[in-house]
Amino acid sequence: MPLSIKIFTEPGPHSKKYKSSSSKTVVNTASNITLNTTSYTFTGTTPIKNYDRTLGFEHIYVVHLEHRRDRLFKMMAIEKELDVDFEYFMAVNLNDSETLNKYGFHHDNPNHKACYVSHYRILDSIVRNGYKSSLILEDDVDLEVFLFELIKDVFRLLPTDWEMIYLGHCNSGEDRGDFMGEALDFKVYKSSSPACTHGYAVSLSGAKKLLRELIDGSLPYDLQIRGPIRSGNIKSYTLIPSAIIQWIYGNPSDISPGGDSWTYPLKQSIMQSLGFKAE
Repeated sequence: MPLSIKIFTEPGPHSKKYKSSSSKTVVNTASNITLNTTSYTFTGTTPIKNYDRTLGFEHIYVVHLEHRRDRLFKMMAIEKELDVDFEYFMAVNLNDSETLNKYGFHHDNPNHKACYVSHYRILDSIVRNGYKSSLILEDDVDLEVFLFELIKDVFRLLPTDWEMIYLGHCNSGEDRGDFMGEALDFKVYKSSSPACTHGYAVSLSGAKKLLRELIDGSLPYDLQIRGPIRSGNIKSYTLIPSAIIQWIYGNPSDISPGGDSWTYPLKQSIMQSLGFKAE
């Protein structure tokens, strides 16, 4: 039987949940996943879930570009392997000028603006739904097989009023902040100047603050939110090394096409455990 896909195209409690209903299918033999590819029909709302199925957070979002079916296959394989629940939140396409023009963000680069608006809409969804904690993943990630156990240990080190957690980042200087302690073989620091947003968590309080901070953004999303982190307005923490990385192999960036691709190595890559090759 084909797997159902939950794809949300609008932020907030009125987001629609879709289930694939077409008879046309595509099969990914590497991860034994079958994906329907054409029409979708409305199937209702998502029931309340146990936090074990959301890696210790109340909700997990995956920012997904509709045309990147290759990435969707991989994320569905991860979801199935970890036995968790992802909400596939449709990213704004850089050519969707109607949606992009609804927001007053001043970006010359349409890729950066589309990314900015996509994350902004997810933050809005978090606030509208009242999720106390959410994990946000971009659809090109790889992560540690033992991520759930690691997250539980990270929570032990953090104050209850944390507002952001960078489980993945791309800045080698994040160990300059206050040292919070060790979680398994990882270290947790107070964030100093994090970059990249392929794998981070945000609390309800953090989402509300970020929405206020992002109203008049002119920088790329990850750089725009550095300001309130540096000022201490956002209580943010960074995991070192990253437990969530960008899967760069055969996977060109949609935000910075042609840009340099680099990443940290994982201890136990879930992508490689699923049979995807790092080459």
